[in-house]
Amino acid sequence: MNKNILLLLGIVPASLACTDSTTFTFGTYEYQGTTTTRDCAWITQNLSKITERRANWCIDQTHAYGSNVADECPLACDMCPTAAPTGPTASPTRPPSPAPSPFPTGRPSKTPSQVPSDVPSQVPSDLPSDVPSLKPSDVPSLKPSQVPSDVPSLWPSDYPSLEPSAVPSGTPTNIPTSSIKPSPQPSAAPVAAPVAFPCVDTTLRLQIDDNGDIKNRSCVWVANKATNYRCNLPGVAAACPATCGTCSTCADPVDDLRFKFPYNGKEIRRNCEYVGRVPSKIYGRCAASSNICRSTCGVCS
Repeated sequence: MNKNILLLLGIVPASLACTDSTTFTFGTYEYQGTTTTRDCAWITQNLSKITERRANWCIDQTHAYGSNVADECPLACDMCPTAAPTGPTASPTRPPSPAPSPFPTGRPSKTPSQVPSDVPSQVPSDLPSDVPSLKPSDVPSLKPSQVPSDVPSLWPSDYPSLEPSAVPSGTPTNIPTSSIKPSPQPSAAPVAAPVAFPCVDTTLRLQIDDNGDIKNRSCVWVANKATNYRCNLPGVAAACPATCGTCSTCADPVDDLRFKFPYNGKEIRRNCEYVGRVPSKIYGRCAASSNICRSTCGVCS
């Protein structure tokens, strides 16, 4: 019988067999007084959490459990290979176009390109992206967005708005504006002093790479001895600014440095890229991780 027909019927040939390990586990957690051990079946046992668990455990390939979860649980992680793809044809079906099309396609692609275009579009898209860009564009838009952002920018704009806001800010600016002449009337109440963030070491456990030897340590270990050497290990100086004397440097620990913190009822091990990945969740993740990502969380002194 044709392989494609077998695949459509859900019958997988022996050469394409894909099964989960029945012995592999990756940690435990407490929930309502019960200890749950994670195994391959745990990923798909709750239909409402399959997407979340696959994202947290299958896509992230750096869990410290001896093996990657996706390798041990390919079926639960939806990582099973499909039928072997056919090779490319010896020659294209038609010659390539000598120039790009002057007109866009009638319908947009359902799958976005993984590589941005070199030249930006002259016309903005009708619908905003579900996933905002992690980095701001080099040139601001000539027209303001019709819908304001739910999450304010972490950095102020370089140029003031030409029109004042209809509602005053609830929090004063950290940098006051300068006026060429004093106000004709004094303010009703003094302006509150700007918030000063202390420069402290994180209390979280860090997964430190000591020349290939991964150690779970804290900043107390860094300060105990050989401090100069330990501060020079990847990400340590930014995570332990008080001990390493880097308070004046506003930076996150490098992405290679992971740290353990409680989030949504469980202990997870992540990096600063994860903390700042979703703009609407930055505040909660910064609070859960004790603001270890000083630049992303905007808590530099």
